[in-house]
Amino acid sequence: MVKKLIHSEGLMILIAIIYIYSINEFSWWIFLLLLLTPDISMLAYLINNQIGAKVYNLFHTYTISILIILLAVSLSQATHIQEV
Repeated sequence: MVKKLIHSEGLMILIAIIYIYSINEFSWWIFLLLLLTPDISMLAYLINNQIGAKVYNLFHTYTISILIILLAVSLSQATHIQEV
Protein backbone atom coordinates (compact mmCIF):
# COMPACT_ATOMS: atom_id res chain seq x y z
CA MET A 1 0.00 0.00 0.00
CA VAL A 2 2.79 2.43 0.90
CA LYS A 3 4.60 1.72 -2.37
CA LYS A 4 1.45 2.54 -4.38
CA LEU A 5 1.04 5.78 -2.42
CA ILE A 6 4.64 6.80 -3.14
CA HIS A 7 4.23 6.01 -6.84
CA SER A 8 0.98 7.98 -7.06
CA GLU A 9 2.66 10.91 -5.30
CA GLY A 10 5.46 10.84 -7.88
CA LEU A 11 2.93 10.69 -10.72
CA MET A 12 1.04 13.70 -9.36
CA ILE A 13 4.26 15.69 -9.11
CA LEU A 14 5.21 14.71 -12.67
CA ILE A 15 1.81 15.83 -13.98
CA ALA A 16 2.05 19.11 -12.05
CA ILE A 17 5.54 19.83 -13.38
CA ILE A 18 4.50 19.06 -16.97
CA TYR A 19 1.57 21.45 -16.55
CA ILE A 20 3.79 24.19 -15.08
CA TYR A 21 6.31 23.75 -17.91
CA SER A 22 3.58 23.92 -20.55
CA ILE A 23 1.92 27.10 -19.26
CA ASN A 24 5.22 28.92 -18.68
CA GLU A 25 6.84 27.78 -21.95
CA PHE A 26 10.01 26.61 -20.21
CA SER A 27 12.71 24.71 -22.10
CA TRP A 28 11.71 21.10 -22.71
CA TRP A 29 15.39 20.17 -23.15
CA ILE A 30 16.07 21.24 -19.57
CA PHE A 31 12.97 19.33 -18.46
CA LEU A 32 14.30 16.16 -20.07
CA LEU A 33 17.76 16.69 -18.61
CA LEU A 34 16.37 17.24 -15.10
CA LEU A 35 14.03 14.27 -15.49
CA LEU A 36 17.00 12.00 -16.22
CA THR A 37 19.33 13.48 -13.59
CA PRO A 38 18.45 10.97 -10.83
CA ASP A 39 19.35 8.11 -13.16
CA ILE A 40 22.55 9.82 -14.27
CA SER A 41 23.52 9.96 -10.58
CA MET A 42 24.16 6.21 -10.81
CA LEU A 43 27.50 7.13 -12.37
CA ALA A 44 28.69 7.86 -8.82
CA TYR A 45 28.88 4.10 -8.36
CA LEU A 46 31.97 4.24 -10.57
CA ILE A 47 33.79 5.88 -7.62
CA ASN A 48 32.74 3.18 -5.15
CA ASN A 49 29.58 1.56 -3.79
CA GLN A 50 29.35 3.68 -0.63
CA ILE A 51 29.59 7.03 -2.41
CA GLY A 52 27.42 5.73 -5.25
CA ALA A 53 24.63 4.76 -2.85
CA LYS A 54 24.72 8.11 -1.05
CA VAL A 55 24.67 10.17 -4.26
CA TYR A 56 21.97 7.99 -5.82
CA ASN A 57 19.75 8.27 -2.73
CA LEU A 58 20.28 12.03 -2.51
CA PHE A 59 19.21 12.53 -6.12
CA HIS A 60 16.15 10.33 -5.63
CA THR A 61 14.64 12.68 -3.07
CA TYR A 62 12.94 15.99 -3.69
CA THR A 63 15.82 17.85 -2.01
CA ILE A 64 17.79 18.60 -5.17
CA SER A 65 14.61 19.45 -7.11
CA ILE A 66 13.47 21.91 -4.47
CA LEU A 67 16.91 23.54 -4.33
CA ILE A 68 16.94 23.97 -8.13
CA ILE A 69 13.44 25.49 -8.05
CA LEU A 70 14.42 27.90 -5.25
CA LEU A 71 17.57 28.90 -7.14
CA ALA A 72 15.61 29.49 -10.35
CA VAL A 73 12.98 31.59 -8.57
CA SER A 74 15.58 33.69 -6.76
CA LEU A 75 17.56 34.27 -9.96
CA SER A 76 14.35 35.17 -11.79
CA GLN A 77 13.43 37.69 -9.11
CA ALA A 78 16.92 39.17 -9.12
CA THR A 79 16.75 39.60 -12.91
CA HIS A 80 13.29 41.15 -12.65
CA ILE A 81 14.47 43.64 -10.00
CA GLN A 82 17.41 44.72 -12.18
CA GLU A 83 15.08 45.31 -15.16
CA VAL A 84 12.81 47.63 -13.16
